[in-house]
Amino acid sequence: ALSAGNEADGAYGLGQILRLGPQQDGPAALAYFERALAAGNQEALVQIGRMYRRGDGIPADPVKAEAYFQRALV
Repeated sequence: ALSAGNEADGAYGLGQILRLGPQQDGPAALAYFERALAAGNQEALVQIGRMYRRGDGIPADPVKAEAYFQRALV
C-alpha cells in the first residue's frame, strides 16, 4: 500500500504530466490534482487554481481560481 505522501506525490506528478505533457488531458489532470490535494499535497491548490484561471483544458473559471489561490495562502 502506498503511504499518503507517496500517493499525494504520485498523483501530483501525473497531474503535471497530463497538464503539460505532449498528450494533454485537462479533465484527467484536474482529477489527479484533486486526488493529490485529498491526499495532502497542498501544491495541488496552486495547480488547480492555475488551470481554472487559464482554462488549461477545462473551462476557465476566475471565481474558482481565486478560491483555490486563497486556500493556498492559508
